[in-house]
Amino acid sequence: MSRLSPGAPGNFSSSGGGSVTQGTTPWVVDGSAVTQPISVASLPLPLGAATATKQDTGNTSLSSIDGKVPSLGQALAAASTPVVLTAAQITTLTPLATVAVTGVSTLAEQQTQTTALQLIDNAISGAGFNITQQNGVAVSLNTGVRDTGTQRVTIATNDVVPVTDNAGSLTVDAPVGTPVFVRLSDGSSAIATLPVSLASVPSHAVTNAGTFAVQASLIAATTGGATAYKLVSAATTNATNVKASAGTVYMITASNVNAAVRYLKFYNKASAPTVGTDTPVFTFAIPGNTAGAGTNIPLPAMGVNFGTGISFATTTEATDAGTTGVAISEIVINIAYI
Repeated sequence: MSRLSPGAPGNFSSSGGGSVTQGTTPWVVDGSAVTQPISVASLPLPLGAATATKQDTGNTSLSSIDGKVPSLGQALAAASTPVVLTAAQITTLTPLATVAVTGVSTLAEQQTQTTALQLIDNAISGAGFNITQQNGVAVSLNTGVRDTGTQRVTIATNDVVPVTDNAGSLTVDAPVGTPVFVRLSDGSSAIATLPVSLASVPSHAVTNAGTFAVQASLIAATTGGATAYKLVSAATTNATNVKASAGTVYMITASNVNAAVRYLKFYNKASAPTVGTDTPVFTFAIPGNTAGAGTNIPLPAMGVNFGTGISFATTTEATDAGTTGVAISEIVINIAYI
């Protein structure tokens, strides 16, 4: 039986001579046409072939590399891959002291927005919210004097607002010069006439300016009224100051026991007149009679006003420049004044 043995590369030789070229028709060695097994346990490996030892070494290196590569998104420095920069790169890298970030919402802004949203929610839900200012002015609360912080309310002209009587008193206030119209009703019809009580009306100071209505009847009283003044003539002009300030004369009477007429002169002066120099405002003749004569000088009901003072004198002449005095006790003068 023939044996095969290695020959030149790519060929086999038989012990019986001849050779078989690699890749030719299979060579039948036992006549059964069955491919025979061949053991290659001791055959040498081709140049550069991979072995199990080299594969284990490669797997170990890959595992080491996999453990050193950080996960995506890792932010911790301890788990980061170290990077060595050149000196030139370090010089050009300048850390930023501050970074201006715009359009970013902060916690404080979120809290402010939350507070504002809560106020709006309270108002809508009916819980309400407090208004401390309006247009920059503090809002006045409760009762008190109206000021710039008082809320104004305008009532439509076609709206009817009921007003209570506030326990019997009603105050209607409006700016000076603004007419206010109030319609009062008893519940069924308008009230045309209002009762007025004068029991608690306070007293008011009244000046003499203007025109005043006077009652037709006078009421007697133990106080008030005019002040009385009387003079019995001396042997002079009897220059006299009755009142050293403004006043009103209500009554003048004068009697004369001399047979000749005498003259009574009044001056609007706060001191005794200088007879013959000062000009009298009134001159009255006093008829004479040794048995007694005289005159009641009529004055208006409102009296005669002297704006500076009330003064008088007596002379025997009617002229303003007359300076001759009367005799002692021949003239008696009575005056009532205020």
